[in-house]
Amino acid sequence: MSQDPEEEAFKKRVKENPDDIDSWIELGSFNLRKMNFQKAEEALRKAIELDAHNPVSWFQLALALNGKGDLDEAVKAYREVLKINPDFINARFNLALLLSQKNDYKGAKVAYEELLKIKPEDSDALINLGVVYESLKDEKEAIKAYRSSLNIDPSHPRAAYNLALLLHKNKEIEEAEAVLRKG
Repeated sequence: MSQDPEEEAFKKRVKENPDDIDSWIELGSFNLRKMNFQKAEEALRKAIELDAHNPVSWFQLALALNGKGDLDEAVKAYREVLKINPDFINARFNLALLLSQKNDYKGAKVAYEELLKIKPEDSDALINLGVVYESLKDEKEAIKAYRSSLNIDPSHPRAAYNLALLLHKNKEIEEAEAVLRKG
């Protein structure tokens, strides 16, 4: 018997309602919050057995898999979310981050570009896209991404810093200093 009464309540609920997808998702979410990724994965896979077309189950599963360090499976789970709901912004963002983490910069570029088609004002996605462009050795596009981010959020320190570094690297010293003064 677990010491945690909240966990016991979730376990009781799934035992009493084994075909209730929401109970399994909530048990999985509880285990995610507790950083018990293996238990979260088990509960969320049960939720997916009950309804393979629920994007929340897949999203939570991706989080659990990522937490376990199973990055390839997490990527697959995020892709399942997006098959079901292409406009699931957090899944797109997390997929792009994960692809970057795996050094799949071409895949990350595509994921960020798709996200920005849905949410063009996402300054964090633009900054991350700039970093991806830098990793792909495309400084011109990186500069454009950082500038776009600063147009949305002029006080974003990371965008200003990254842009200033690239401008300085390209011998545009005065503009680099101006960017830092604004930020």
